[in-house]
Amino acid sequence: MKNATRSPACGLSRSALISGCSLCFLAGSALANPTVNGTTISWPDDGWYQVQSVDGVDTICSGGRSCEVSPGTYLIINHTTGQRFSDVTVSDTLVPEPTGVVVSGGTISWPDDGWYQVQTAGGSRSICNGGSFCDVEPGEYLVINHTSGERFDDILVGDSTPVAPAPGVASVTVDGATIRWPDNGWYQVQDSESFVSICEGGLSCEVVPGSYFVINHTSGTRQTVAVEGAGGGTAPPAETATVQVNFEITVPFIVSNALQVQLSWGETRLTAAWLIDESWAVAGELAADTEQPLSITFFDDNGGIVLATAETLFRTSSVDQDFQITADQFDSERWDSDGDGTSNLDELRVGRDPYVLDETDPTGPTQVTALDITTYSGFDLELFWPRASDDVVVVGYDIYRNGEVLVSMLDALSYYDPTTEPEREYVYTIYAVDNDGFRSLPTSATALTPADQPVTGVSAQYASVSGGESNKAIWTISDGLTTTNGSPTGGSCTTRGGAGSGIGVSDGSLISESGSRQGDAFDNASLLWINGEQVGGFLRAASESTSNYATVPLSGLEVTVEYHSVSTSPTLRNYTTLRNDTGGDIFAVVNFVSNFGSDSGTIVHTTSSGDTTIGVDDRWIITDDFSPSAGDPANTLVLFGPGSPRSEVVFVEQTVFDCWTRDGVNARMDVVIPAGAQRSLMFFHQLSDSSTEADLQALQFETTPAVGSPLVEGLSAAQLSEIVNWDY
Repeated sequence: MKNATRSPACGLSRSALISGCSLCFLAGSALANPTVNGTTISWPDDGWYQVQSVDGVDTICSGGRSCEVSPGTYLIINHTTGQRFSDVTVSDTLVPEPTGVVVSGGTISWPDDGWYQVQTAGGSRSICNGGSFCDVEPGEYLVINHTSGERFDDILVGDSTPVAPAPGVASVTVDGATIRWPDNGWYQVQDSESFVSICEGGLSCEVVPGSYFVINHTSGTRQTVAVEGAGGGTAPPAETATVQVNFEITVPFIVSNALQVQLSWGETRLTAAWLIDESWAVAGELAADTEQPLSITFFDDNGGIVLATAETLFRTSSVDQDFQITADQFDSERWDSDGDGTSNLDELRVGRDPYVLDETDPTGPTQVTALDITTYSGFDLELFWPRASDDVVVVGYDIYRNGEVLVSMLDALSYYDPTTEPEREYVYTIYAVDNDGFRSLPTSATALTPADQPVTGVSAQYASVSGGESNKAIWTISDGLTTTNGSPTGGSCTTRGGAGSGIGVSDGSLISESGSRQGDAFDNASLLWINGEQVGGFLRAASESTSNYATVPLSGLEVTVEYHSVSTSPTLRNYTTLRNDTGGDIFAVVNFVSNFGSDSGTIVHTTSSGDTTIGVDDRWIITDDFSPSAGDPANTLVLFGPGSPRSEVVFVEQTVFDCWTRDGVNARMDVVIPAGAQRSLMFFHQLSDSSTEADLQALQFETTPAVGSPLVEGLSAAQLSEIVNWDY
């Protein structure tokens, strides 16, 4: 649903009273207050807003970017900054919407009819993403409305007239332990390593010594500042000469698929990237003409077991350097062929020439002669290959995709991959493996998947996945679960949006210990909104345990949702990926919404805090209807994990869209997705026979699941490292 047009009130200061005044379009001005247009109240994207009756008794709308109301007077609260706007008067007078891209001085502005991006004229570099305006240097620019696809070429910007800075500081400054910024937008301060938000809004932030990102979300600009402490100010970084040092690491092919490789030079830690076959590469900027201890560590593919280490003193020179690290004496049967309990990597040395230890030449299977790829159902892929031979027995095949382990197959000659995405290139590599653990030389093939086909005029699609012991849990998932107002609150549930309008779980049921089926676990759960837009995407592929949905563009991101029913317990996993293919970081406000609504008797049984009041510190919530008969199953909702995840709940309420009731959870998380990277969120729903059983089963969410845990089955270590609401 497109939000109502936002325009700054004419001549109003930040603290001015808002009424149904005439509005105008002021190019280059950042919105600071809610605005009124007819019966629509709109507000800037600088926090989470709530519209209440003038006495604050009744909530009219919450979240989103706008609210349709009846004529009258209202109280508006920005819960992120704490700002309150009293006596906001709404009439039914409509104001013309601004249209088109406008240039004023050095500022490009646009209407609120989509998500815009400003690029250099040739489209080679992104200048601004999102927001409502962009300050640029004189020149020629391309402006794209990614929501509608409309492009504005040849936008010319001349010399702009300097604008006097707002009262206070004119730029981001550091005063002792305080970071300050000008009053020219909505700012956020983040820890530069963990991306944890330290402060939001206001004009300053008290911090401890360290390095921080300061982001102006209004203009999209960001910078890194260092804070030394009270009275210290910001010290300029010391100029240190560096050189580029490249290491290439080679290990035996018989074990190269079961490694993680890390180098440490002094305090500098470098993780190796797999190149091809038996090779890894490590590159880093290291201090020139400096000697530090160099250590190399080989881990198993889960990263949890140290297989071998070696250390030496390593001195850089004043020029860039290339070094070779070669370790040929591992073993032929998973690290310890002689059975002495110690890896057979006896020694490792680093130098300008390769150092080889007791090179062996094991006899492995013959190379797979061909790898054929067929595309099915849009862009799912299936691999086919002929059988390899060996002097003993070929027991299976190891398959890689884009350099990462995909699957190990036992005596199979095909593999179906339903996890691909549209318009992506995939390189598959296959090795034959014999009974002694030796692998063949690799065989590779490349596939380019086609684009998603649009779905129009199609009703909502449903998928049923099951899991747990004897598949006792069944989940019904749909790609057409939306709300009448397109918002997490204020509207009612509906499927009138059709296929692709909204992804979520329509219901869940559980076979109890007595054999009876407990249904109606909730009414529409596990729905997502990003920056006020609901996550949709049509059903792409479904199996007995997994339901995948097409990637959709939202707020400059590529968003993909997968639901997976865990094999060992009645637990459903929501794994949502946010990919940023742009040239700038993107700040995403994520609302995760579930309606309890199973019946009028459903209550909050307990939370992770041990009470029945849902707060931002509650990682999981258990609800139940306490029916004396079979009733509904107890439902455990898991929002984030223990420890120090990069994104936690920053706002939560127990009022959601109306689906038999408005009782549920609307939890907001803030996620920063760096340029060219992706971040993921992982949520769980678990069904139990009773609240007592749910209390016991919730203990499994008190630790972060590692690779190998049933809760994260099917996810690689690399995928887990991208999850921000668990401590990975």
